[in-house]
Amino acid sequence: MSEATLPTGQYVLKEHSQWPNWYIQLQFHALSKGIWKEIDPDGKEAVPVYSDAPTRPNQPTNTAQTEQYKMQLAEYRADTSDWASKATRLQHMWTWVNATVDPQLLAPAMMTLVEQKKSTLQALIKALRTELAPTSISTINLVRAQYRAHLQKAKQGRVNPESWYTEWHSLYAKAKAYKIADIDGLLAVQDFLDALAPKLSPEWARTMHQSVVQSEVLGITPLTLHEESLQR
Repeated sequence: MSEATLPTGQYVLKEHSQWPNWYIQLQFHALSKGIWKEIDPDGKEAVPVYSDAPTRPNQPTNTAQTEQYKMQLAEYRADTSDWASKATRLQHMWTWVNATVDPQLLAPAMMTLVEQKKSTLQALIKALRTELAPTSISTINLVRAQYRAHLQKAKQGRVNPESWYTEWHSLYAKAKAYKIADIDGLLAVQDFLDALAPKLSPEWARTMHQSVVQSEVLGITPLTLHEESLQR
């Protein structure tokens, strides 16, 4: 697993609406580091990394124990190497969390954990989730509303086309992650083309509309929303 430090960028978790994006990034980075189970807020309670350090075997008291000691020492060194690697990766995640969460959110969460005598990253994620995470249905409704509002923005035309498309792709990926129906099927394609037709890309949208109609007439499976967007 990679032990390289994680990029932090400029994104900072400050409020409820930012939780879904931030949490997906957290999962992605932890999975790439092979330590998701150590910080998964829904997983088995994690122990502090220092308490999980391997114990060095005792020195042999007689020559008969020498060979066994050598084997135990080799195992200890291998375990220590694995433990140190995991500790480094966890420290990188700690650094990432500290860099991407607003201090005004971190401080109260950490104060609560100090009172509870807890110090794991998993415990911190749980505390942040309790304060910030919306319910599943409210998250889905929020993502859906953001996607629909962005389509409406295209119809108004007061936006740079490339900037609009970049943000659309981000919202599309988020909607796909939450399995939102608004991005699936022929209606999703039509909504996308209808959004672009008035201002941003009228000629292209009309051409694609004609292609969709022709596919239906010929009984050809039409392109998906993602495939249509790549034609642009």
